[in-house]
Amino acid sequence: MKTTHRLLTKSVAVCAACVLVLSMHRARAAETPAADSPAENYRISFVSEASKDYDDAIRRVLTVKDLPTYRYTAQLRLGWLYYCINSYAASRNAYQNALKAHQTSVEARVAMLLPILAQGSFDEAEMIAKQVIEVDKLNYYANLRLAYALRMQKKFIPAEKIDVMMLEYFPSDVTFQTELGLAKLGQLQRDAAKKIFTDILAVDPDNVTAKAVLAGK
Repeated sequence: MKTTHRLLTKSVAVCAACVLVLSMHRARAAETPAADSPAENYRISFVSEASKDYDDAIRRVLTVKDLPTYRYTAQLRLGWLYYCINSYAASRNAYQNALKAHQTSVEARVAMLLPILAQGSFDEAEMIAKQVIEVDKLNYYANLRLAYALRMQKKFIPAEKIDVMMLEYFPSDVTFQTELGLAKLGQLQRDAAKKIFTDILAVDPDNVTAKAVLAGK
């Protein structure tokens, strides 16, 4: 009888422990989104991107793109992910979809300049960058990409003006200094360009563009 009582007591304790474990599991499940939930898919897309698994990152975002909560942000994210795998037409299309969802977005327009520049559509990039600058005069990336687009069209003087203006506000910025040096080089102002690139190497010794220019490449 005592043995039976001990077994029953042990069984009750085991069952109680099982109930406790099950309750804890359910509580955790309630706190953590399910693996196929929109929030979890969106979160995992960043994890996949960090490990350069862009296909999975894109697949995850595609599962949520038509949901109201993600209609804008998913397209913005797809634009970036497609750009990372050099699918420039798809990237551009995604950014355009983001603009349809939020027509006044500055970030979508600035981001869309990336695939447009990668496709070599420098005149179009110039137009879009100027649209951004009309509402956000000192937007860093809009001005940088505009300066690049102008330089690639051999519009060296307008490009230089942008570089000089932005360096007034970001005097230590090596990227705008590099653009200025290349704009000077485009105008055959070799001494001025050489000084700029020499100054760049003083603070950025591994600057590839500066090294190449000063080496005469």
